[in-house]
Amino acid sequence: MPSHHFPAIFRDSSLLTPAPANAHNEVIGVDPATGYHVLCDGHFDPDTVPPEIRAAKETAFADFLVRLAKRLRARIHGTRTASWHGDCQALIERDLMGEFAGYIDRRDLRNAVDLQDALLAQRADRLAGRPLPEWKNDGPARPAIRRAFALAAKHRKTADQISTLAA
Repeated sequence: MPSHHFPAIFRDSSLLTPAPANAHNEVIGVDPATGYHVLCDGHFDPDTVPPEIRAAKETAFADFLVRLAKRLRARIHGTRTASWHGDCQALIERDLMGEFAGYIDRRDLRNAVDLQDALLAQRADRLAGRPLPEWKNDGPARPAIRRAFALAAKHRKTADQISTLAA
């Protein structure tokens, strides 16, 4: 099961190398693995991350959210494919914190982890053969689906903006 905690470098500044003298005052250190400056809010300094990497991370995060929303929606509408369980398992097991921490806003990452948990609950209901009245109409999956698509749109727009500025 993926971790719901942010990677250690964002929780323990002793794992960082010292910040260079010319760094912003919000920089608490440098990630030794990437060389990116880590800000006091637990994100990479966007000035030290190449725009193509930032855009790629935003796009990958948006793609993940769209796939997750589609899997949530497929269960409600009964349009599951044969690969639904496998897709759900892959989405649930993806370590969002390890993959996107530092690049994506913490609140958005926590929302995505909550959406993973919603998909896990939905999948457990399906495997147990439980009916879906709580997931239909205005049940808990509807806001989750809307939230996933809204987050995906936000991060897709951010990726487009980064790409446009880099060009």
